[in-house]
Amino acid sequence: MARTRRLRDPQTRRNALAMRNATPIAQELRGKRIDRRLTQAQLARVVGMSVATVGRAERGIMTAKTVSLLRQGLQLITPASS
Repeated sequence: MARTRRLRDPQTRRNALAMRNATPIAQELRGKRIDRRLTQAQLARVVGMSVATVGRAERGIMTAKTVSLLRQGLQLITPASS
């Protein structure tokens, strides 16, 4: 029930649809960030971007330069051990 209620909110619904339609590259970036247990803010700080830019990249709204910088930033950070 709570899930249905949240998706009625236009902003939440828009974000859920954007993630579902994200490109494979965007899904890869998000997956690597999560594997390393980073927040978008932490990744943004490492690569010198805004949190909004990281969020747009994870939704598939990005340029090649943005992807390159995010991948380099993720390589600098070793995956967190479980």
